[in-house]
Amino acid sequence: MTIYCHTLKQSETAQEFFDSIVNNNFGNGSKNLFKIKIINNISYSSIRSGDIIILYADDTIDLNFYIDNLEILNNYRIILILSKYNKETVDKAHILHPRYIEF
Repeated sequence: MTIYCHTLKQSETAQEFFDSIVNNNFGNGSKNLFKIKIINNISYSSIRSGDIIILYADDTIDLNFYIDNLEILNNYRIILILSKYNKETVDKAHILHPRYIEF
């Protein structure tokens, strides 16, 4: 299984988050279970139906971009990382049907 990571802006917070995923590989005993790739394009051709994609939305502009591209993202299991908690943003984020939302 491959886990893909995407962000629109190369913010320091997003990069630190993605680096921690790559370095920690989700805890003990999982180092060989899956690969992690940071991608620049959500329509990256190697993503297969059922793969996991972690989306980092730094603001509502980023979130709107992901929602506008829902047709592309529909086939993937989405983990959504929001930079800040805001009830309206979280409500809007559910349009993406993420498996998990983190702040």
